[in-house]
Order: sequence, then structure tokens, then C-alpha cells
Amino acid sequence: MTKDMLDSTAIATAIASAMQGAISRHSMELDDIKAEADAVQAKRDDEMVTREGTLRTLADMSASNGWTAKQVDAGAAIVASMGNGKLPASVKTFANELRVVMQPGTREAFPSIMNAALEVWGSEELARTMDGKDADTPARKAWKRRYHTIVAATQALPMKGRLLDTAETIVAYARECDPSIDVKKTLKRVAALMQELSGIAINFPEQDVKAAYDMLASVTEASLTTARNHMLNVAAPTIAAAPMTAQEMKAAEHAERTTTPEPTPETADTILDGRKPMPGAVDLGALTTPYNGAAFQRAA
Repeated sequence: MTKDMLDSTAIATAIASAMQGAISRHSMELDDIKAEADAVQAKRDDEMVTREGTLRTLADMSASNGWTAKQVDAGAAIVASMGNGKLPASVKTFANELRVVMQPGTREAFPSIMNAALEVWGSEELARTMDGKDADTPARKAWKRRYHTIVAATQALPMKGRLLDTAETIVAYARECDPSIDVKKTLKRVAALMQELSGIAINFPEQDVKAAYDMLASVTEASLTTARNHMLNVAAPTIAAAPMTAQEMKAAEHAERTTTPEPTPETADTILDGRKPMPGAVDLGALTTPYNGAAFQRAA
């Protein structure tokens, strides 16, 4: 080994040794950051589980006590006014979510709604475990968390008159709530694109960039809605007719045998002449060029 190689090895060793402390500290920092993030996530998960239990508990309590809608609303209003109106927005939101599940028109159905939502979430978690990012998870895409899935499915009853007490109905509703097809959210994305293009146009005043900006400026909530509805109508599947019953088929066959169609002018002439058109015969009247008899004669 040459002196230069020895020197290089010694230098590399010195650098690695000097960096070891920094690398260790960085690794510890990353571990601390991850541990802190995991702790925060665990705290949030515990809070959501607690909220889920509270929803079920108060729905049962409301049902067992026979609380009226007026009583529930009054109680929720008192809670919202606590703290001189300085309660965090999340607490006020939770109070309203409790109010919804406690209402007479919701509390009886809430257990089945919640169980269906838990079933959907469990299925999606399993799909994520098996398929990763390619998993089909409409509820997670629409509402992000299990608790919010329960709340959204419950609120659909008083707000939209839809009882979502099966996994199938919740999945269908989740697809409807997909944020990527929400008109208002899509319009915000268009506005963000316009802002991005505007910044580009300032530094690069290229005509096509300006044209793209002008085209996006004409997009409105109404135009997006019209485009979406048109796409759905065009893509709507054709509904096949229901198959005929045996009795209907017999009736149709009998009608076909016993019904004589009115002769058209062409068929009437054929009947009067006593001739039937030969299969595959050339309709001379349909030719676009003048008839040339020689063209149809068999070659000698």
C-alpha cells in the first residue's frame, strides 16, 4: 500500500470517527422525534376511542331516559356556552356531535350505524395491510379517521334522511363524499392552479401560460357541476330489460304465429306478381350507377 493510500485511509478513519458522534446524536434525535410523534398519535387514538365510547353511552342514556329533542338541544346549548364562550372549537364540535346521536330520531339507529362504520373501517385497515397504498379505502379517503366515519354516517340520517346501517351503504356514501369530486374543493384547486400560473407568468410571460390562466378563470362551480353531470349521464350503464317469464314467452310466440302483418307496398307487389325475391339478389333500384346488364352476364 502506498503512502498516499495510507494517508487516505487514515483521513477517512479520522472523518468517520469525528462524524460518529454527530451521526449518533442525529439518530437519537430521529428516534426521539418518532417516539414523540408516536406518543401524539397514540394520544389522539385514545381520545378518538374515548369519544366513540361517549357517543354510544350518551345515545343509550338519552334513549333510556326518553329525553325529547327540545331537552337535548337545551342541554347541548348549555355545554357550548360554558367557559364564557371560550371553549375550543373542537369541544363545541364534539358537543354538537353528541347532540346528534342523542336525538330521538337518531339514537335508536345509532348502535347499528356505529357497528357498520366499525366494520367498514376494519375492512379498509385489512385492505391497507394487504395492498398498501393501492388499497381501496373510500371511508378513509372521505373522512380520514374511524371516529369521523362514525359521525358522518350518523349525521346522514338527520341531515339527509339516509339510514346508513350497513357496510354497503356506508361505502356507497363514502364514495359520494370523495373530496376529489367535491365541487367546492375542486374549485379551490383550480384557484390554486391559477395562482401558480400567475407566478410563472410574472417571470416567464409566455403566451400559452397566460392562455391557460385565462381558460381556468372561466371555470365556475356551475360549469364544474354541469361537466360532472354530463360525464355521469354519458357513462351511465344501460339497464338491461328484465328477462321474460315462461308465460310471457308463450304469449309472445302465440302472437307471432297468429298475427299477419299488413303488407307494405313492396311486399304487396311481390304477392300479386306471384314471385318471391331470391336470397342474395341484387336490388337494381338501389344501385347508384346506371344498370349495365352486360356486367352481370356470366362470362362465356
